[in-house]
Amino acid sequence: MKPAVAVLGDPKVRLALLGLALAIGVLVAFLLIRQGRNTPPVAGLGAPDVVFMAYEDSSDPTQVHKIEIHRGGEVVFEGGPEVLLPGRHVYRPPPERVAAFFALVDNSRFRWLRPRYSAFLGGDYTTTVCLRQGVREKCVSSRGSRLFGARAPAPFGEIAVGVDQLASPRRWLTADDHTLELFGEHGIDPRSIGGQRLVVQAARSLSPDAMRALIAAGFPIDRAARVERYDPAAATPLAVALDNRRDETARILIAAGALDSVTPAARARLAASAARGCRPDMLDALLDTGARFDFTATPPNAFWCEHWASEKEALATAKLLLDRGASPSARDEQNRTPLHRVTSAAVAGLLLRRGADPNVRDNQGFRPLDAADTEDLAVVLVEGGAAVGPPPSGAPAAGSIDQRAADKGWTRLQALLAERRTSGAAS
Repeated sequence: MKPAVAVLGDPKVRLALLGLALAIGVLVAFLLIRQGRNTPPVAGLGAPDVVFMAYEDSSDPTQVHKIEIHRGGEVVFEGGPEVLLPGRHVYRPPPERVAAFFALVDNSRFRWLRPRYSAFLGGDYTTTVCLRQGVREKCVSSRGSRLFGARAPAPFGEIAVGVDQLASPRRWLTADDHTLELFGEHGIDPRSIGGQRLVVQAARSLSPDAMRALIAAGFPIDRAARVERYDPAAATPLAVALDNRRDETARILIAAGALDSVTPAARARLAASAARGCRPDMLDALLDTGARFDFTATPPNAFWCEHWASEKEALATAKLLLDRGASPSARDEQNRTPLHRVTSAAVAGLLLRRGADPNVRDNQGFRPLDAADTEDLAVVLVEGGAAVGPPPSGAPAAGSIDQRAADKGWTRLQALLAERRTSGAAS
């Protein structure tokens, strides 16, 4: 048997002991942290009188709000200046639902989390939940989770989900069939920021009759506003209606004068939006207003139609754009042209007949043929003059038109490529 000193001198043994010590240290630290996070309920908070929840978002002021739920049955909502219904509003849910909510609160594990515990889960927003009874208070905050997301600890979620089920903030933050009644009840100024957001939300999701009612009530139809956190920029009600294919609502807005104060550049964007939806009838509706549209500013992606559009709609839309002055060779910031954007073989053929160059390259060096995702489109481009290059020696290069044609089984294109190269060599 080796002496203990000799055993301890073995590097492998010393490394194993060091690993064991580290593991014990981590376990002790975990238990201490857990003990710190889980403490007996704050004295006097056995049956809280008020549950408070606040939501703050540094990147989206349209969602900032606070909610207080009183055991007596009153719910008080207070929205920031840019929410749909700003200011202070009172709501009284059915008493039995309030009682059920406070029964959940009284038995919640939330009460055992230590005060002012914070879970930093990333993100720009912070949700805070507080229990209050008299002067006593216990608050828990989480940054990057609304306390009921998939990553939120369960004790947070059971309170927040209860708040959402009893008095969802969506009642004051998102337009629905009851929003007009709420605006009337609380005397909200139609030209407030909330009023502007309501019209934009209505253009996206409410009925045409709701839009008629908003216009009759004096709500602005020419103001831009963000609808939600992920909107890239503010948009007018008409732009939102066109983007969401809400044609009847768009016609109502046009008839009410939504184009009267719109700049030519903004009109060009609206026309492009209607075009991307492949709706020549909506383009006609815009033109019938007599408003001037500068189609020479039409971006290349206006020739790209939504996937649900028919070939007939796509061709009619492209023809209308070109007839009105849109360029078949327009460039965007990546130097892509309409031929880089189209998915319709018929539209590609029309652009080629109107003078589009099938061999123009974008900033990455790609030509329209490199972007073609159907055999019909690739055939039209080759027939229209797209350069095919020499036949490959050996295996086709990865990503080449020959390789794609082989991989996808595009036999018509393969035959056309061989024919073009043969005729090119003969000449």
